Amino acid sequence: MDVFVGAINRDMRQILAKTAGSYSDLPAYVGCSGNFTVERILADMGFEEIHGNDVTLYSCALGGHLAGEDVEVKVRPEVGEEFGWLADFLKPGLSTVAAIICSSAFLQFHGRAERYHQRMYQAYLTRFRTNHEATVARLEEALDGIRLKSFHAGDVVDWVAQTPIDSMVASFPPTYKGGYERLYKKIDETFMWEAPTYQVFDDERFEILKADMMARRCWMLSRDQRLEDMDAHLQGMVKVDQKSKTVYMYGTDGPKAFTKPSPPKMRTLNLPRLEGEMGDDDRLELVEIDLGQLNLLRAEYLNPGILPAGATVCRAVTVGGKLVGALGFSQSTYFGHLGDAYMVADFAIRPSVYKRLAKLVLVAALSKEAQRLCERMVTGRVRTIATTVFTDAPVSMKYRGIFDLLKRDEENNRLVYVGEAGKWDLSGGFEWWNQKHSKKWETQ
Repeated sequence: MDVFVGAINRDMRQILAKTAGSYSDLPAYVGCSGNFTVERILADMGFEEIHGNDVTLYSCALGGHLAGEDVEVKVRPEVGEEFGWLADFLKPGLSTVAAIICSSAFLQFHGRAERYHQRMYQAYLTRFRTNHEATVARLEEALDGIRLKSFHAGDVVDWVAQTPIDSMVASFPPTYKGGYERLYKKIDETFMWEAPTYQVFDDERFEILKADMMARRCWMLSRDQRLEDMDAHLQGMVKVDQKSKTVYMYGTDGPKAFTKPSPPKMRTLNLPRLEGEMGDDDRLELVEIDLGQLNLLRAEYLNPGILPAGATVCRAVTVGGKLVGALGFSQSTYFGHLGDAYMVADFAIRPSVYKRLAKLVLVAALSKEAQRLCERMVTGRVRTIATTVFTDAPVSMKYRGIFDLLKRDEENNRLVYVGEAGKWDLSGGFEWWNQKHSKKWETQ
């Protein structure tokens, strides 16, 4: 389980370090602390007086601990009959923080009627104590040596207005209205605490925050849209990959830094494509390829409008030694995890005489052989594999019957599917596909 989520990326960290590097003698104030990535960077740079701020339960519990003022968290009475056992984990310190993180994992499945979600819910409950202990250990390691002078649970705009003029102020606020509220809804329905009051962050509040920050001796602020009136203060433009938004970083001074994703590298793959029908004795196999070869296949078979994501594990799917499709996997980085591993690419070659060749690729993705590859990648158990489908349709027929629909994000035309890893070995999966889905296109 990932301890921290939503952390600022590597390039943003480097720009922050260059801008604030010569101000380490000042007190530092960090608005919208989130995962305290900025605080950790500043501590490594030699800042001795660091103050944090945020409004979510997760961040306030962690910030309070780092400032030596643990937040008291309880289970809400209205859910006490079901979740009262969580009280044993809500002890002062990192135990409470870990309980919040681990609870987010099973709460995403709570109340769902599908058998898959019910199985996942029970599995997370069964492993809760083990996951909790492991999360506490990771928190201790990640936060070693980091302490805050103070932490303020409250509105970032009001808080920054009270900071000393002679200080360093940094803030990377939410980039869309109501972002915090949607992300932490389930957590807030389960736990009670002395939550701060604040105004929802919008464009008007951003303008107030910007003006107050610019009045400080050193400041750093980010936005996912260019501010033309701030061009003189633009310190960097960061775009990590083809799928991400450009983040504009503004600050007091320092060297300019502009990053953009490099075009995906491609390498030739010398594998014959399947033409015609499969042989009776052909075997379904996974053949190791590298990211460059996966990118070449993506360019050949995927819609050019689909932006490629990086993959740690890349495999060609073959039948009888001939290419029928490809797979790419990476570690899951979602809050609470949507699957233990994430499938960034799955597609079949075309043309093909088989109507549902894409389902054979999915069969290979859920094989025991693919599960072992993913477990080596994450150095842990992989019970589920998740993937995202961008479509305005209510379901994806490609995944139906093999993967379960976990969630539907209508705002972004996105479906999240999760499948059971290790559902069969390649031989058994191939036999199942042959029985259920090996229909051919009708010829004229």
